[in-house]
Amino acid sequence: NLGIVQDAQGDKESAALSYVQAVQIDPHYIEAYNRLLHHCPDYAEAYLKRGIAFQVKGRLREAMTDFRKAIQIQPDYAEAYNNLGSLIEQSNGNLQEAVDLYHQAILIQNDFIEPRINLGVIDLYQGRVDDAERCFRQVMEMNPENVDGHFSLSLAMLLKGDFENGWKEYEWRLKRDRWKNSCPYRFTIPRWDGMPFHGKRLFVYGEQGLGDVLQFSRYLPMVKALGGTVVFETSKLLFHIFQGFPGTDEVVERPCSSDVNKEFSVHIPLLSLPGIFKTTLSTIPADIPYLKADLQKANDWKQKLCDKEMKIGIVWAGNPDNKDDQYRSCRLTDFLPLLQIPGVRCYGLQKGEPSKEVMQLPHGMDFINLGEELVDFSDTAGVIDNLDLIISVDTAVVHLAGAMGKPVWNLRPAIPYWVWMMDREDTPWYPTMRIFRQKELGNWHDVMKKAAREAALFVGKHHAD
Repeated sequence: NLGIVQDAQGDKESAALSYVQAVQIDPHYIEAYNRLLHHCPDYAEAYLKRGIAFQVKGRLREAMTDFRKAIQIQPDYAEAYNNLGSLIEQSNGNLQEAVDLYHQAILIQNDFIEPRINLGVIDLYQGRVDDAERCFRQVMEMNPENVDGHFSLSLAMLLKGDFENGWKEYEWRLKRDRWKNSCPYRFTIPRWDGMPFHGKRLFVYGEQGLGDVLQFSRYLPMVKALGGTVVFETSKLLFHIFQGFPGTDEVVERPCSSDVNKEFSVHIPLLSLPGIFKTTLSTIPADIPYLKADLQKANDWKQKLCDKEMKIGIVWAGNPDNKDDQYRSCRLTDFLPLLQIPGVRCYGLQKGEPSKEVMQLPHGMDFINLGEELVDFSDTAGVIDNLDLIISVDTAVVHLAGAMGKPVWNLRPAIPYWVWMMDREDTPWYPTMRIFRQKELGNWHDVMKKAAREAALFVGKHHAD
């Protein structure tokens, strides 16, 4: 406001300085950047910072324009090349253009670490795990305490099945800004070290996605076997499915209403448990099922799903806030080869905006989406308990079905993810799961064609039995 007054008085220089102070106080204050750039149209840094502000607010096209403008004004602006590459990678998936921009940033500034990490992540995306690992190790030679370098290295190691070293590096996730922002607690109590804790209260808290919580909750009985009281904190959507779960004395909704530093003796994040128990590929706890549907809900759904045909549940889209959702989600119409198999009744388990895609199916197609009736995952479990097969893109539903010991087919994009490792059609985490992988990114047609062919065989065997 001071700058606006100074502008009105004709004091352009003071106004520009006021706008600079405004964006120093609030780096995402777009209006102040607009006024500053009106006075200083060749100010490359202002274009870069306004682009970042646009990106934070989801205005990606404007962010891209600003990054390009910053480069146009200052062709040796390494940070602008890196930011533009990251935005292109995020928004339209043009990995080669992003790679070129990262290399340009490094050419300008050889000690610039961020684009090196970005290049390593793209190597991971494209399955070049050894190249990615070399890239991340190079980053750590330049800066041994680089958090993102260590975390990214852990993903490469876990993807290769090097669990012994991977779990150690995976602990660096706890130092990432993204993790700090998502965890509401600042602990003064000790972190649990895996030793017996008889007479003590241990606070175990879920982290990351719902699928991660479902997958790694299998460790809770192992925790409980070592001692005292185990209190498990999880999302509201998962709360009921963990009621009475073996290995927990109490389940609380996130965020825990208690003062954790007063109510508990020790704490541990859920995804640190594999490292604590020194899990290897051969020692993954896979006592399936370890999750079960509520008996009453399972019986209620049994009455609703009473047709005699084989019943398949499908999910075609995940959480849109996931950074890889543009790759892992598909359209309901992509499932048409599966929906048209004779002798099968398909039920959608889809929640959210994608559930509206039912309206795009061919007229007269017999398909029911149950998503609106599923309040939380205990409802989803009740449905799954009555299905013969679940076919889903890589969402929490595949973890739930796998944990329940149901036949589940996981449809994966052509992007490696450490949980599912490389090139495998099975997984040691869930014995009843099959993985169908894209050969090329975005090609769901071939995946669905193969899944439909296998589903037809599955149906034939089911009817024969």
